[in-house]
Amino acid sequence: MSSLQEPRAIIGRKPGRDRLAMTTKLLLAAVLALTLIAIVRLRGKRYAHGWTARFIASPAFLQTPEWRRVRYDALRANDGRCELCGRNKHQLPPGEFLNVDHIQSRKSRPDLALDQANLAMLCSADNAGKGNRYADDWRHPSHPHRKRA
Repeated sequence: MSSLQEPRAIIGRKPGRDRLAMTTKLLLAAVLALTLIAIVRLRGKRYAHGWTARFIASPAFLQTPEWRRVRYDALRANDGRCELCGRNKHQLPPGEFLNVDHIQSRKSRPDLALDQANLAMLCSADNAGKGNRYADDWRHPSHPHRKRA
């Protein structure tokens, strides 16, 4: 093509075609951006050990060696006594046992799932009354892990 024919080629183009190409490119860019956002959302935020909030809130979390270690440490730190009623495992009636309870639930605060300061030891009767609806700290005010106001 000679330099004299270039302006004719540009003039001869239809403006609708350029607009269509630009619209197509913008649409593809928008679809790509939305796809990336969806991938990031589905993958979710990661917490300790690369766990998702959904995994931490699930029963499978309670089977991990990391949770079992933290639970054991909490049991040892409290001398095996309920922090509300003070009974130990030998004083509990048949069918009751000691639970290591998350003060802030695993679902609402997955970042605190393995935090010793977020754990309290309660007998099953006291723990059933609390449930995971409340974030009440039943520990004695002098408890070493209790945050002082």
